[in-house]
Amino acid sequence: KEWRKIPFNNFIVESIWGSSWNNIYFAGTIWEKNNRLDKGKKVAKLIHFNGRNFNLVPLGEFKKFPLIGIWGVSESEIFALGRGETTSIFQYDQQKNRIYVEVPLNSFYGEGYVKDKFSGVTDIWGTSNSNVYLVGYKGKIFHYNGATWNSINRSTTNSLRSIWGTSKNNIYSVGDKGTIVHYDGQDWSV
Repeated sequence: KEWRKIPFNNFIVESIWGSSWNNIYFAGTIWEKNNRLDKGKKVAKLIHFNGRNFNLVPLGEFKKFPLIGIWGVSESEIFALGRGETTSIFQYDQQKNRIYVEVPLNSFYGEGYVKDKFSGVTDIWGTSNSNVYLVGYKGKIFHYNGATWNSINRSTTNSLRSIWGTSKNNIYSVGDKGTIVHYDGQDWSV
């Protein structure tokens, strides 16, 4: 197939996930203005490519959270990660209604947490809709078991930027200062 440009002006792609060449999701932001005098604001956009067309996925009230990560369970079920005043994880199923999960930053970082430009989570990955991981600031790792998010004892204090694996027993996360952490199904180690 040939390369095609995403037909949305000012769309900043932060993350991409696909199950095949004709099922690709693009997560990111776009600068929206009400008129030419308006300063505008960043809003989240999730775009699906079906092999022929690029289509916006309706985000409703969650468009206020710039999307920074995306990962899919299957060709029709994805998790998108947004970051703003709260960390927002939203689950989208093409076959069913959308399910939204909003997670306050304090639940990840503790009371008294002060948000700065490096705050929050940075990436999402998993092996099923009941085995999802987030990584982020100061080496934090969070696990979703299908019902709740839990913090995992960290093996580094360096911020983690990306996560990926081949199975539930072989997961890697990379981050600042050349940090690489690995999960072997039992423990996370540097």
